[in-house]
Amino acid sequence: MKKLLLFAIAIAALASCGGGNTKSKPAACDSDSVAIDSFATLEGTWLRPVADSVKGFTLNPDMTAKAINSPGTVMKKWGIKGDSLTIDAETETADTIIGSTLKFRIESLRGDTLCLISGDSFTIYTRQK
Repeated sequence: MKKLLLFAIAIAALASCGGGNTKSKPAACDSDSVAIDSFATLEGTWLRPVADSVKGFTLNPDMTAKAINSPGTVMKKWGIKGDSLTIDAETETADTIIGSTLKFRIESLRGDTLCLISGDSFTIYTRQK
């Protein structure tokens, strides 16, 4: 497991994860390549403010994932390939369950700040302590 974490740290930097709709990058997403702190890990609970609440996800050491404050979304497992974070999820709508794989480019992982990019939008998450 340590080798997997080191591998993840070396090549990448975890939800019902939307983002801001802007093409400019904030200071936490200021690099053109993946920036990773040497002691950072993706495991943990990552949150972002949404209106009067927070949303996010938990990435567990056993590679399972859990959505936070995203009714109808069930996250199953997560993984890293290159600089991409993927999360297998199911969304329940009415009588239908739709499976999907959420894909994000990991822009940066610096301490307790994670910046993920999906398409032209980015989202900054903060690790819950």
